[in-house]
Amino acid sequence: MFITNVTKKIEMWATRNMLLFKFISKTYNSIIAKEAVLARLNSDHNILFIGGGACPFSAIALQKLSNAKVTVVDNDRNCVIEARKLAARLGLDQSKFEVIEASGEEFDASGYKIIHLALQLSSKDKVLKRIKETMDRDAKILYRLPKKGTKCLYDNCSMLTYSKQILHRSFLTNIRSTVLLD
Repeated sequence: MFITNVTKKIEMWATRNMLLFKFISKTYNSIIAKEAVLARLNSDHNILFIGGGACPFSAIALQKLSNAKVTVVDNDRNCVIEARKLAARLGLDQSKFEVIEASGEEFDASGYKIIHLALQLSSKDKVLKRIKETMDRDAKILYRLPKKGTKCLYDNCSMLTYSKQILHRSFLTNIRSTVLLD
């Protein structure tokens, strides 16, 4: 997928350039703050972030904002290696921030209170199906929707039904909104 490849390149640059990392991270701060309110996030929650990539900006911001335990899952070995190096460079506590190489289509989502899906995630229907099969009954799923002008760049999901939506006004991202799935 084109957008996944572009995102991957930008993230690889950001893992090696802390100035770029800090700049991009700032674009996510207001988005993450709104998502935390939407999910009623607190430090006791165990968060699963699927599709973190080499530079899991959102997962890092969620962990820093909430002090909750965050597990990042990505199926690309190189991205996982880079994300682990970045977490170490940022001094993230390994007991609070973990990066795992695994497929979202096969990952067991039980034990997580908040499950967050990356916008550029591929095979969204398959990943969402697996999550719904394995997640705890009281878990919440946060799902990002792209801006209308960039919608064609992302994998579609036919399984979307949601109860709440928050809009984002971020010029520098392709994120239009985040929804809380039913």
